[in-house]
Amino acid sequence: MSAAGRSAVELLQKHGIKPNKTKRANDTLAERTADIVKEEKAVETAKGPSRNDLMMQAKERGIKNFRILNKEELLKVLSAKDTIEIDTIVTAAIQRWKSGWGTKAQKV
Repeated sequence: MSAAGRSAVELLQKHGIKPNKTKRANDTLAERTADIVKEEKAVETAKGPSRNDLMMQAKERGIKNFRILNKEELLKVLSAKDTIEIDTIVTAAIQRWKSGWGTKAQKV
């Protein structure tokens, strides 16, 4: 479950902080929760480069249609050495993208 899906009380209890029930304490509760959520998001994004970073690398390398590639495809394209392999991945992504247009097209 992501940090956004948890309640503030669950987050505070997980990190050993006792939540206060008073109305005035909710301000500090929100501040403490925001810091914890930021820390957890930083841990989640530390798993690898973001999709945006991968798209910027693909743009620098001159790969066409990099915006329609998903993160997995971007990783494959950036690690590929052969242009045929890159073209194959991009062509499959283009077909998947075009299949989403219209009602009569078959979904890939």
